[in-house]
Order: sequence, then structure tokens, then C-alpha cells
Amino acid sequence: MQNELNNQNHRQESSYLDHVKEQIDLLEKANYEELNFKVKKLNYLCLNFDPFDFDTKEQEIKNILNEFKLDQYSKDPYLFTKVVLQLIDATENILNRRVN
Repeated sequence: MQNELNNQNHRQESSYLDHVKEQIDLLEKANYEELNFKVKKLNYLCLNFDPFDFDTKEQEIKNILNEFKLDQYSKDPYLFTKVVLQLIDATENILNRRVN
């Protein structure tokens, strides 16, 4: 039973890491203005969306969730938050590298 849980956690972690890497690869290809806009979208999501209540009615939130393919984390608000924070961090790091 414990091995099964460990395997499931490993698969979930591998899956979310692949997703984050895929999103970061897309961010690397974006220009400076697009990156700025994406950071604003992710910050908006953080301020206006409760991952514990995934049944949002706001269209802008739904668009952001779809753009970053975040709806797949609807069953785990902690993992959702982890992924969003990693995306924000990566986007800000890319922006900072391009400025300097």
C-alpha cells in the first residue's frame, strides 16, 4: 500500500515538473512584452482566484487557467499553488535576465 502511494506521488511530481518545464520553454520563446503580460496574468490569478474553490465563474480566470493549462491541478490546490508560484518565479527570472 505504501509503495503504491509513493509511486503515485512520484508520477504526480514527475507530471507536474514536466508541465512546468513545458511552460517555461514556452516562456523562453516569448518576447519581453509578452513576458510582462504573462507575469501580470499570473499575479492576477494569484490575487483573484481561490484554488480551494475551483468553480470560478470569471471568464478572465478561466482564460488564464486554460492558457497555462492549470485546470489539470483542480483536485490539488497545494500543487496548483506550487505550479503557479514556479511559473511566476521562472517568468520573473527570464525577464530579469533579459533586462540585465
